[in-house]
Amino acid sequence: PSQIVAKTTNFFVTDIHFAQGDAMLNESAKRYLIEFCLGLQQESNSQRIKLYVLGLANDISIEKEQWTISAKRAQAVADFLKMTPHKAIFPIYSWGAGPGGVWVNQSSPVSEQSQILISVLRGKD
Repeated sequence: PSQIVAKTTNFFVTDIHFAQGDAMLNESAKRYLIEFCLGLQQESNSQRIKLYVLGLANDISIEKEQWTISAKRAQAVADFLKMTPHKAIFPIYSWGAGPGGVWVNQSSPVSEQSQILISVLRGKD
């Protein structure tokens, strides 16, 4: 079983996009992440929050590269959240899901254009 548990989980499909095959955050993505982090920090129970960043790379055709790039994208988001002047005060985990698999299907809110999904886990410390 996962060591990362929560009482409640909220999923955020972000508007963060990367150039094809790239894992560098642009200014729009950085602004989004700063606002996102500030919003979470204003919550009264922000000490009990954990973030889980999921990177996707369905814009890459080679499967091995999808896994590498998706992990780099998730790590870029996690690193930015940890190092920005408005840095997150909670644990941040990240991983790449390659092209998305079950995260991107007909019944999922995650579209094929999505490249970053953030889960906010609350409680159960």
